[in-house]
Amino acid sequence: MVVMNPYIKAHTWLTEHSQEADKYEGMWIAVVEGRILGAAAKLKELQAQLVVKEATRPLFTKVPKPEEAYSILLGG
Repeated sequence: MVVMNPYIKAHTWLTEHSQEADKYEGMWIAVVEGRILGAAAKLKELQAQLVVKEATRPLFTKVPKPEEAYSILLGG
């Protein structure tokens, strides 16, 4: 049996359910086992939320605003 890395599993889920992340534009989110466990404007705020929830091995990512995504693609 192949066990998938939890970060790869979370990333795969996020790409397949990107519309769920769209409502968090400009915010940091934590994805764990096929769900968004928390969201905050700053990464440290999100990490503090997850300590309270005792989350294990979340994938942290920032959901870009449309203008930020364009900038990232252009390297600016």
